[in-house]
Amino acid sequence: MAVPQLEELLADEIRARLRKLGREGWAEDELRDRFGDPEAIVPDPDRSFQKVARRGRLSGRQLAVLRELAAWREREARRRDLPREWLVRDPSLVELARVQPKDADSLRRVRGVGNLRGGDVDQLLAAVRRGVGAEPLREPREPAGDLARRAAAAAQLGALLVRARCDDAGLSPELVATRSDLEDFARQAATGTPDGHRLLTSWRGELVGRELLELWDGHIALASSPRPPHIVPVRLDDPHRAENGPEPAR
Repeated sequence: MAVPQLEELLADEIRARLRKLGREGWAEDELRDRFGDPEAIVPDPDRSFQKVARRGRLSGRQLAVLRELAAWREREARRRDLPREWLVRDPSLVELARVQPKDADSLRRVRGVGNLRGGDVDQLLAAVRRGVGAEPLREPREPAGDLARRAAAAAQLGALLVRARCDDAGLSPELVATRSDLEDFARQAATGTPDGHRLLTSWRGELVGRELLELWDGHIALASSPRPPHIVPVRLDDPHRAENGPEPAR
């Protein structure tokens, strides 16, 4: 069978399965999100720092350094055809932005970058210098103290809720929300500005996003269940809950 014919058969089968599950709209939303905007296909390296986890406590100057470091990582990952995390992981980028090493020895003392080759070290140092010399960036700061701890706890609970809903729907949790997505959602919820977050829009909002917000607001809790997926959202504002026992949130 010719390859084009096989591709058409596979496409038809996928469409039929989506139609049977009632998820054609989900697929259309996801394709539009991933490929509808040319920038979504090839993200701007200078904006890739906005996806780096745990950057919220960096100063404006440190964020400018992080922008340069993340841009270098994005371009190098494309050039080498590697996942960006294989080059330098997010925590190492954040630490580099924080300490702003001035020489190779200082840079190699940062956890996670000690094994980089010499050329990479030189380029990272150059990125640090560019960031130090640039205008400081202004981004919403990560909530501090108790609110930050609450956001971290909410992200962990959110991961359980996402896994439960994905088990029900037959989806991979990583497709719906990464750990970085959940932490970012929790930070935005902590500052009262989550409305435009990707977990509240489109099919993700329908599947789990609105429940994540209810979980944050304290309207639902999570309980164990003897039946798969073994995690059940329970409404806390149900007046009959105490009389009838825990009821699923759906």
